[in-house]
Amino acid sequence: MYHAIKVLREKGFSVREIAKMLSISKTTVQKYLKIPLFEVNKTFLEPARKSILEPFKEKLNEVLINTPKMRASRMHRDFLYDNPNINISERAFRNFINKLKAEIIPKSQRYFSVVDHKPGVMMQVDPGEMYIQNIFNESVKIYFIVFIFCYSKRRYVYYQERPFNTNDFIKAHEACFCYFGYLPKETLYDQTKLVVIEEKYREVWFNQKFYQYITKVGVNPYVCEGYDPQSKGVVENSVKEVKNDFLYGTTFTDIQDIRSKSLIWLEMIDNREHCTLRATPISYFEVEKKCLIPYEYTTYEERNVDKTGLFSWKSNKYSAPYIYQRKKILVKTENEIIQIYDPTTMELVASHKLAIGKVRPIINSNHFRDYTKILEELKEQLLQFIGKYNDSNIFIERLITENSRNPRDQIRAVISFYQKNQDIDWNKIIKDILNFEDIKASKIEKLIMSYRKKEKLNNINLQLKAQKEIRQTDTNKKSIIQRDLSIYDKIGGYNDSKC
Repeated sequence: MYHAIKVLREKGFSVREIAKMLSISKTTVQKYLKIPLFEVNKTFLEPARKSILEPFKEKLNEVLINTPKMRASRMHRDFLYDNPNINISERAFRNFINKLKAEIIPKSQRYFSVVDHKPGVMMQVDPGEMYIQNIFNESVKIYFIVFIFCYSKRRYVYYQERPFNTNDFIKAHEACFCYFGYLPKETLYDQTKLVVIEEKYREVWFNQKFYQYITKVGVNPYVCEGYDPQSKGVVENSVKEVKNDFLYGTTFTDIQDIRSKSLIWLEMIDNREHCTLRATPISYFEVEKKCLIPYEYTTYEERNVDKTGLFSWKSNKYSAPYIYQRKKILVKTENEIIQIYDPTTMELVASHKLAIGKVRPIINSNHFRDYTKILEELKEQLLQFIGKYNDSNIFIERLITENSRNPRDQIRAVISFYQKNQDIDWNKIIKDILNFEDIKASKIEKLIMSYRKKEKLNNINLQLKAQKEIRQTDTNKKSIIQRDLSIYDKIGGYNDSKC
């Protein structure tokens, strides 16, 4: 091959023409042309020097077979730990491992374009999950979210033992921003339901709760197109690294053990030279943080509001606006003031002065709605529905006075009955109800059900009557058996003498 290339070149053929004629690459042609004649024997005929890893080939093959997804960097660290007397660089070790992998594991090739990320702009976020072995040799599923600055390649990972919901997703972001102390200008996500409810024609409907949180802290969220791994390839590679370099092949006691070991692992990889940057991520981050937004962490605590509109804080009870009864709120203290925030919009909705010591419930009367006003509104609403029927005013007044402990619930029930049964004669219903000794929603419901049963029975009787009439009309028609048999004499020339 070497002499053929030399001869063709001397005859004036170009590198491209030689490569085409010999069915080899142009790179190979150029490499062979650079080799002088006196070095041919040394280059092609002398045996190549054996790697210092050759004696460990079988053991490394066994590691690759048992843990095929383990990264070469992790294998390199483990190898140096087991063999401290051998000095080999990570690149040389990786090249040797790649040759072994080519023999054992067929590799599929993917192509990506080069993207130039500016400092302080983009952080990519992606969730992952993986089964790991705990110290009891049990398989446990771990869920995690990876955050990575695209410029400095510095990252953070948040772990938990259950699938992420929106509140968990927000909590993970807060932990990430606290870890770095800075915010990016933009964050990029996959089309997960934690971020996006729907995407159509590149119009995005965000998860409202998460969107309100992320924009409130000052970050602009973006969503990549579906089935486009290239647009967030930085974080996808980090997810693989978390799985294969940290979680894979390691046992943990519990989730706290994972989190503590992860912080040590993150510090190690951030201080290791990155193959793309040719420097450590921590050194690049020192440059990037000049372009980042400082993060001021505000601690909110979640509280449950009871049915009376009160919530607990430091052994005392405080009132919350009535719309939050039996719901959750967010609370924080600032300058001896307890502040109440809506958990969805993160808006300040109320505040109290902090009580000193154990006192009676601190109540703001404006937080409680006037229930007499609610009753009047419900009464007016019911009148709009049944006011056109006879004695409707008398019916409503009796319903309220005879159910003084729960008039609002009684009226709401009647409104619901009417909306579902508008086709019934309500003049008759009201007349019958007024004959009762006392009026209750449960009795009204039973009365409506009895009307419905009667209606069904009437419909069944009408159907049976109609079917009976149809059968009677059918019996008036002559049967085939009753027809005159002489008709068959005319068909086929029937004759008694021929029988």
